[in-house]
Amino acid sequence: MSAGYAVNQTSDRPASLQELSAAPVAVVASVLFVFALSPIILCGNFLILSAVYRFKRLRTPSNYLVCSLATSDFGVGLFLPAGMYVELTESGSCLVAYCAAITLCSASVIVMAAIAVDRFTSLSQPLRYNDLITHTSMQRYLIGFWVYSIAVGFCPMVYIHSLSRSINRECFFPSLVDKSVQLFLFCTIYGPCCAILVLCYAYIYILARYHARAIYTVEISIRQGGSEHITVSRYGQTLAITVGCFVCLWTPFQSCMLVDIFNGTKLLGNWMSIYLSLPIFASSAINPWIYGYRNSEIRASVQRVIDDIFGKLGIPMQGCPDGCRHHGEQAELNSLVSNVRLCASSPNRVTTLLLTPHGNGHLEKNSSLLTVPEGDFEFVVNTQQLLETTTCNDD
Repeated sequence: MSAGYAVNQTSDRPASLQELSAAPVAVVASVLFVFALSPIILCGNFLILSAVYRFKRLRTPSNYLVCSLATSDFGVGLFLPAGMYVELTESGSCLVAYCAAITLCSASVIVMAAIAVDRFTSLSQPLRYNDLITHTSMQRYLIGFWVYSIAVGFCPMVYIHSLSRSINRECFFPSLVDKSVQLFLFCTIYGPCCAILVLCYAYIYILARYHARAIYTVEISIRQGGSEHITVSRYGQTLAITVGCFVCLWTPFQSCMLVDIFNGTKLLGNWMSIYLSLPIFASSAINPWIYGYRNSEIRASVQRVIDDIFGKLGIPMQGCPDGCRHHGEQAELNSLVSNVRLCASSPNRVTTLLLTPHGNGHLEKNSSLLTVPEGDFEFVVNTQQLLETTTCNDD
């Protein structure tokens, strides 16, 4: 083992086993949680990757971001059992395991911020969106994201290699990663990405509320209606889920890390760093639902993949009620970026989608948008469809 980052034991028993003896219930519960969370992460993200791989229609620049997020989260699911084993045994490879975890989590955070920027761009530059976000440019962005994540993720190893002497370190985050490196990680990954994500979705909410009120005003001029409060509330709830999950799952660990850096405390001491990192890993299980399955295109394609898997296993699948399940090739194109591209290339196609009647003979609820002048019509449609991307309307 290289002397630059050797992990020397300071006692006969690893610190993790000492902690296990002191608080067996908490440690065992954390281990069981990790081994239960790993298959959930793997299955959820595998379905998204399989759907994008199988259906070429899903291979859009915006879905490349979702696919990249699923890839990083899938890697987290693979890493968790091995990382927990390394944590318990305190083997010499624990620094490599931490660097791999930082890399995967960094890629996940960066891509979530990129998704927010993608949605922001589709609203702020709807006419130029097709020129700004192309297949080639998105592929370059993703390569840059992953290269940057790897470079930042392995900074702790580079830092320890730069030291000329062996250091006695326990296999825990605060012991292996120096405080200066922790501050560097915060300033290069979480801090900027969190600010970008919150600001982008705040702009989207303000714009969505403005257009919801404009639509409500038009509806009032035609008939009595009271849907403004419901519409704005639904938009607020959807954005609150997206932003709230990110902030609630990632902020506790980052906040304690900053307190330790500036106040010299040890809030992340030993297994406490593991406990606070569990919500971060849990975000890898939640991300497929937030960014993938609530998009009707991806949801319908995933349903097809599940049907095929159960079909090959000889297990019959009970069909969903009408309106809940769509054919993978005929799913309604209601994702934000799909509508932006359709509006830029063929506005009539979007109008047709909005006017498709339900089985009871009524038009789509957004058919009143036809009363809005044509110049604003396409933009309003995109704003309406933005939040429906993350809302499953099965009624």
